[in-house]
Order: sequence, then structure tokens, then C-alpha cells
Amino acid sequence: MSSALYQALTLFADDGSYTVSYTYSTTGIQGPWTNPRYDLIKSGTVGADGKVLYAPGGADVTLLNGQMVFHADYADLNGADRALHTGILQ
Repeated sequence: MSSALYQALTLFADDGSYTVSYTYSTTGIQGPWTNPRYDLIKSGTVGADGKVLYAPGGADVTLLNGQMVFHADYADLNGADRALHTGILQ
């Protein structure tokens, strides 16, 4: 059985948007790591409840069925409505 080490990265762009990406290494912490990174979610993604998500970040992924948790703002950029979200990687 092969194993891989994953790293989630939250990137902030000049336009105020955020993107959560990941990269991985099959040889341990010293790499090499895949390049380019792969995007998971970004500002403007529509959640399962139909609401638009802004400023996603803090993503953690389990090794069990690709379950993921992350936080994001709802429908505005002021951070007044920030929540924890879950998803399953496909």
C-alpha cells in the first residue's frame, strides 16, 4: 500500500478572492511535491445549500473517504456570517 502526504494551502489574491488548493508528496515531507497545486474550493463556489461561499480556508481532509472540513463566509465579504462546512472530495 502506498501512502501520500497532503498539504492544504489557502491562497489570497489581489482581487480579494481566496482559493484552497492542495499538493502532495509520495516520498515524505522533503518532497518532491506535485506542481502545480490542485484547487479544491475558491471564492464564489456554491455550497450544497445553494449559498455562495467567500473566503474559504482552513481545509482539513481525512484519509477516510476524502471527507473535508473548511470554513467560509456566506454571501458577503465582511465575515459576519462565517461557518464550518463539510464536503467529500470526488
